Amino acid sequence: MKTLVRFSLIVPFVVPVVLAFPAVAAEPSAEIGQLIKLFEGRWLVREKHEPSEWSPRGAVGVGTAEFVPGPGSASLIQKYRSTVGDFPFEGHGVTWWNSKARHFEGIWCENTDPDGCGDSGAVVWKDDRLVTEYAGETNGKRTKERRTISDITPNSFTVVIELAVGDAPLRPAITVAYERQGTSRNAGD
Repeated sequence: MKTLVRFSLIVPFVVPVVLAFPAVAAEPSAEIGQLIKLFEGRWLVREKHEPSEWSPRGAVGVGTAEFVPGPGSASLIQKYRSTVGDFPFEGHGVTWWNSKARHFEGIWCENTDPDGCGDSGAVVWKDDRLVTEYAGETNGKRTKERRTISDITPNSFTVVIELAVGDAPLRPAITVAYERQGTSRNAGD
């Protein structure tokens, strides 16, 4: 019953706003269309975590990911689940094309983020790789991160996450190999 009450309180605020806009859907960008074509589907993921202060011996993980087009195919949504040792990891991301900035943007939510979600950074094509770099802070220390998606084929790709604390150089921290599940896709599809 509480869910119905909450929903009924929200609807009066949402419906008038929706009715004020024209009923014409925006055309998805060619850029997001390309990502949907590359990544849509179900994937097996295999993670390799390098030794770190959180895992002195390193770790491995295995799980699944699913990519689906967002509303109107104007975004790409990823649902990610894996188990690293005994730890169940869950993540959810949304990526879209920012036509003014000329790069992809996104948000990533996971069960290890104290705030729940965070900005995924500006993602750009560099040759045949998707790359994002950004700075942040962890435990009061400056951090840098680079995420590179490479070796993209119709049935596999690799994500390498590099991290650095302070002035240290970026070093690989996590490598995730994605392998398409179910029907194989041909490059010409």
